[in-house]
Amino acid sequence: MPKRRLFLAGLGAGLIVGALLLQLMWAGQAQQAQMSRLDELSEERRYSQEELDQILEREEARLRAELSSDSGVDPAAGRDQAAGGAAADTDPHDETPPLVRIVTIRSGMTLEEVAVMLEDYGLIEDRYSFVSAMKARSNQIRSGKFYFEGRPDAADIEQTITSDPVLSFPVE
Repeated sequence: MPKRRLFLAGLGAGLIVGALLLQLMWAGQAQQAQMSRLDELSEERRYSQEELDQILEREEARLRAELSSDSGVDPAAGRDQAAGGAAADTDPHDETPPLVRIVTIRSGMTLEEVAVMLEDYGLIEDRYSFVSAMKARSNQIRSGKFYFEGRPDAADIEQTITSDPVLSFPVE
């Protein structure tokens, strides 16, 4: 009787281990099939660097044509002026008004949050140097709407956000 009990226990354990191994094989097979489908999909979407460059050139040409037909302005000339930096803002023949940015500083915002927002608006280059400069001067930032024309320097930005928000509105 004890031999038979030991035999049945071994048989039961063997069946359980076999079933677990079979399940593991099926899961691996399904995973392999899914991975091969993903490989097939990724093979269809692979481009060489030359192909990507050609696609980008076609899209850029299409966008330039679209922009020039809409506004009558050559977008390449606008990009060259923007690369010129401050010279583009002070061109006496430029009839476009300077860019006005409206920044809203909410009550309770920290100096770091204000610096991130100013960096996102493109008003400051480096938020860390701005924060350290503001902490060195220990000026209080005021809450409200502030107006910035063109590309103000750090001193102008500091003076604007520490003064009365109503006075920062551009006067015509």
